[in-house]
Amino acid sequence: MKKINANFILLIPGFLIFCGCASLKETGKKVWGSSIEHLEKERSHGRVQNFALSLDQCFLEVEKLMTATGAQVYLKDEQKGFLAAMNFKGHVDTTQAGIFFTRIEDAKTKVEVSSMSPKLVDDVSEIIFTGLKEFKTD
Repeated sequence: MKKINANFILLIPGFLIFCGCASLKETGKKVWGSSIEHLEKERSHGRVQNFALSLDQCFLEVEKLMTATGAQVYLKDEQKGFLAAMNFKGHVDTTQAGIFFTRIEDAKTKVEVSSMSPKLVDDVSEIIFTGLKEFKTD
């Protein structure tokens, strides 16, 4: 019995070394429900627009627009530059949208909208891009 326990104890560090802590962390986020990996993967299929706002200003304005429409911002990280929201009218309440922010210059930010639902990408993009139209840049 002691030999089995010793082997088991040796397997745990080996598992962590070979699998990497990052994969365990992401798996934990998936189980907990706080992973945005699927939204990050959909960025290439999303919509993009640049705005003449600092990253901080843009982040706050988009967050206000999301809550004003009744969507629930369930995950956000201004340092990492993303918001994740769900509960959009006209969509299944668990359908998620990711909004990603990239600082281009001090007063210019790129906003990317992604989702597993192409219709939600269009709807959320419309909300954000219309709400920030006065700050739109090329």
